[in-house]
Amino acid sequence: MVHITSRLPPNQEFHIIGYSFGGMVALEVVRLLEEEGRVGRLWLIDSSPEFLKTITKLSFISTTDQIDNEVQVKLILRFLDLIWPEASSEIADQLYQLPDWNSRLDLVIGLTPPEIKHSKQYQRALMTAGYLRIKAVLDYVGLPENCLKASTTLIRPTEIPLQMADDYSLSQFFQTPVKVHFVEGNHFTILENKKTSDVITEGTVYHERLMFKNNLNEGKMTPLVANSKQ
Repeated sequence: MVHITSRLPPNQEFHIIGYSFGGMVALEVVRLLEEEGRVGRLWLIDSSPEFLKTITKLSFISTTDQIDNEVQVKLILRFLDLIWPEASSEIADQLYQLPDWNSRLDLVIGLTPPEIKHSKQYQRALMTAGYLRIKAVLDYVGLPENCLKASTTLIRPTEIPLQMADDYSLSQFFQTPVKVHFVEGNHFTILENKKTSDVITEGTVYHERLMFKNNLNEGKMTPLVANSKQ
């Protein structure tokens, strides 16, 4: 948190944006900042703990036993589909017979043909990072109800893979309802849609204008004006 608080003056609001897995991290950052007495705003782009847990379970889990083994094997097979698709069906049975994550990685990386451009170290780091993120999503216990004060906006794509509440059940964590904007696209293309940035920018500009007006009425300086006078 030091790298955030050291650059955020005590009287300045925080503005945080979290996308996908980063949204879950953003929630925890906001919680920690508010525990220090700070206030601010949060934008989540196609993200919430419930959304991430649901999509992860649908993508990687089909049984209730041996969940960790299933997640490990399916993640490795997805990686192989991207760089070496002809091998995934042949290796699947071998992967399930191995006892743990490292032995599975050793098998796959050892069999990777030399023409694959990514180094073995990079392959190991990439798959391990993906595995740790999936574990973090599945193990996340969430936040207490009504524990966050930040004004929060959820930006969702119009191509919806799941039937869920419009706010992805985020409002339960906040003292005020989460605002929801739908933007054309899917989980990936929503980042390329200009409307996504427009929603964030417009909300920020409106909020700053309102703060400026209120501060003028109360005879206070905004952080920007205060900094310019120093």
